[in-house]
Amino acid sequence: VRGTLVHSVLERLFDLPAAGREPAAALQFLEPAWEELRTERPDVEEMFGSPEALHEWLVSARELVERYFQVENPQRLEPAEREKLVEVELASGIRLRGFVDRLDVAPNGAVRVVDYKTGKSPKPQWAAEAMFQMRFYGLILWRLTGTPPRRLQLVYLGDGQVLTLDPTPNELLATEERIEAIWSA
Repeated sequence: VRGTLVHSVLERLFDLPAAGREPAAALQFLEPAWEELRTERPDVEEMFGSPEALHEWLVSARELVERYFQVENPQRLEPAEREKLVEVELASGIRLRGFVDRLDVAPNGAVRVVDYKTGKSPKPQWAAEAMFQMRFYGLILWRLTGTPPRRLQLVYLGDGQVLTLDPTPNELLATEERIEAIWSA
């Protein structure tokens, strides 16, 4: 639920003109986003045993939004897409779909796929596995457009770390083979 809330705030942040994308502006979206979430899913309040617990939880969401500004400068970004549904059917007939948090397109056409995580980054031995989701998105975009994304990026707001991968077609083919093996199993 905290991830949904923080994602909503970051999505709204890019509705603002670049110069207005500051921490204070982002934090102003927190309360309205929480109210909308409560309206859509009244059961979320049951997660909290007391007003103090809710307050503590909202403070933790606030900290994640603030940490975002330590990782990226949104005043320098103009996302091409946010919360984009991507979907493709592989030659094998397997349909892949997912929601990409953010797609950035450079002036030269290079695409960066960004996904926000509200937890902490994985230990080094688990980093490659954490990137599976991003290779999955990269495969979908490659199959849709014919061009692999230039960069896949996981932004961990829990500790301010960023994991990146510049995928090769061979890596994306290996991901496709893994998906097909999982599907067959």
